[in-house]
Amino acid sequence: MKKRFSRRRFLGTTAALGAGPRPWANFDYASALNEFLMLGNVATQFEETLEFDPVAMKIVNNAEADGLLRSEYREGWRLGLGSP
Repeated sequence: MKKRFSRRRFLGTTAALGAGPRPWANFDYASALNEFLMLGNVATQFEETLEFDPVAMKIVNNAEADGLLRSEYREGWRLGLGSP
């Protein structure tokens, strides 16, 4: 079966390339939404209200909850920019 691409998907792609209005799936919106959802997932595991510092990217009133925001990577892998 041949896969068809819709006009809407095409227009969203060209918008993402700067040829039109912002697409619904732009990264400015998606990154904030993802942060909100991930914090919600962590918050469901604790009874108390958690306080999040968005500048430091830390939960400031619960060390255990803050630890769930990060992962340890296998040797040779890391998250970040630049050379290893």
